[in-house]
Amino acid sequence: MAEKEYTDEQIKELDSFFGKEANYNSYRELVGEDNKDYKDLFEPLEFARLFNTQVNLVRSYSNSPFTISQRLQKLALTDMQLFFLCEKLIEHFEIYDDYDDYEPQYEIVCRELSRLKEKLNLFHDKETTNVKPSKKFDFEKVKRTLKDISNPYYQIAYLIKIKTRYLQENDSDKESGVTFAQKCDFEIEKIEKIKKALALYATEQDEDDEPSDNDETVEDGNQIRNRDLTLDQAILFFTYLFEFTNVNCPNTKKAKVIATLTGFSENTINQRLSVINKKEVDNPKAFSKDIKKVRSSFEQLNFREITSMIDKDLSFK
Repeated sequence: MAEKEYTDEQIKELDSFFGKEANYNSYRELVGEDNKDYKDLFEPLEFARLFNTQVNLVRSYSNSPFTISQRLQKLALTDMQLFFLCEKLIEHFEIYDDYDDYEPQYEIVCRELSRLKEKLNLFHDKETTNVKPSKKFDFEKVKRTLKDISNPYYQIAYLIKIKTRYLQENDSDKESGVTFAQKCDFEIEKIEKIKKALALYATEQDEDDEPSDNDETVEDGNQIRNRDLTLDQAILFFTYLFEFTNVNCPNTKKAKVIATLTGFSENTINQRLSVINKKEVDNPKAFSKDIKKVRSSFEQLNFREITSMIDKDLSFK
């Protein structure tokens, strides 16, 4: 099948669906890059539209698994297409959907879809029986998916789901080295530490929130304390947190996040982000005071990874 030319609006539609890590693998399969058996099974945009429609069907009839199964079987699809659609719906509702809420009815729906898949598989002709399973438990893919999930609570829920599914489908005792489940545990531990770090920072800000005569007032009425002290500590705190979590985005976006969490001026933060390290040269005494307080905060959390980063930067002995 020749590669289709899309309009600008259709490209936006493709971006919206396949631009997420959870769906990108489906695109690679449909164009034959990950699984030759699925190549040209659907035109990608056609599949994106079909999939979104069926996700809404499952949500609307989440308490009626047999109705869902019946409606899926009435679609004008080949057995292979229906097999693929069921596989992706199961993956979506078992792992990627509703990170924050446990929906037991989806579990029953997925079991019924699995039963439908098995029934279809029994009647596959020889050419289609060798469907290769997608590499669901690729931890690099997991890390990319986590970037699509902004809330740390939802990130942990996703990791628990994918780890549980992995343990159900694999014998980890036969693996050598660090297993997929252990990598999930390490990532959960890291996110928990980050949550504690953010909570501790918020607590310290609340304790210091009494305004003084030296405070400045920004446009929205928030109080800003001495910018050479508290603001710079906040920037250093988040700079190390962003570095540890491999955040790669412009300073303008970092400033927006820091401003949202701290109440400081977004414009001021953006300006200070680009020159924060100059303070080490221009005012080393103040910089040392700032970074030691930041280090102390991470030390309280037993966040050794970040305290080690700070130690290395300052060559602490």
